[in-house]
Amino acid sequence: MMALLAKDGIKASWLTTFMSLAIHGKIRCDMTEPGHKDGWGLVSYFQEDFPKYLAREPHSILQDEKDFKSAAKVLEVSRSKIVLTHLRKTSVGCLSISNTHPFLYKEWAFAHNGTIYDHEKIFLKKLKPAGSTDSERFFLYLMEHLENSHPRNQDEILIELRKATEEIKRDFQVSSLTFLLTNGKMIFAFRDCDSQFRDYYTLYSTEIGENKIFCSEPLMEIASSWDLLENKSFIWCGQ
Repeated sequence: MMALLAKDGIKASWLTTFMSLAIHGKIRCDMTEPGHKDGWGLVSYFQEDFPKYLAREPHSILQDEKDFKSAAKVLEVSRSKIVLTHLRKTSVGCLSISNTHPFLYKEWAFAHNGTIYDHEKIFLKKLKPAGSTDSERFFLYLMEHLENSHPRNQDEILIELRKATEEIKRDFQVSSLTFLLTNGKMIFAFRDCDSQFRDYYTLYSTEIGENKIFCSEPLMEIASSWDLLENKSFIWCGQ
C-alpha cells in the first residue's frame, strides 16, 4: 500500500513504480506465491472533500496496466494532493470488488495490511460492511470510534485511533493492524504487527521536497533514502 501527500503535485512515475510490487512484493513467511495480485484500488480527492475511486478491481493490476498508468497521468495533470493505493494479497475474504482496498466512508479512505482473526465478532453499532474482509470491518470500527468521540484536531484523532486499535488488540488475535488512513487533508500511518511477522508488515516513509510518501516497501527508484516506522508507532502529516 502507498499514500502520497504531494504539495507540489503527484508524479505519475511514483505510482507506476509502486505497480511493480504486484510481481516483486514480499510475502509473509507462511505464504507461497510472491507478489500482490488479488485486487487493486486507486483513490484521490481532486478538488473535492470526499475521496473518489479512479479504479478498483478484484484481480491483478497487471491485467489493467494501461488503465493504471492512464489514471496516474490523470492524477499528475490534475495536481491532486493526496492519493491512496493498494495491491491486495488475500488472507481473508474472496476476490470481489467489495473486498478490494482502499475502503471509503464519508471523507475517509483506508488501506490495511494484516489479518484479524474472528473479525466477524468485531462489534459495529451502526455501520455495515459491504464485503467480508477483516480490513473493512476494522476500518468501520475506527470510523464509529471517531464519530462517537468527535475529535477536533489531528492530535485528538491520533488519540482516538490508538484507543480503537488497542481495543482490537485486546479482544482479538492479529497478525498486523498496519494501515494508512486519510481524510484528504491529513495522512495517518500506523504500524503494529506481531513480532514473528515484523519483516513482512513494514511501513516506510520518505520525503521528496515538500512531498511525503508512505509505502509498505521502500522503492529505491523513487528515493534512495526511506525511514522505517518503528513497530507500534503512529505518525501523521498534513497539507
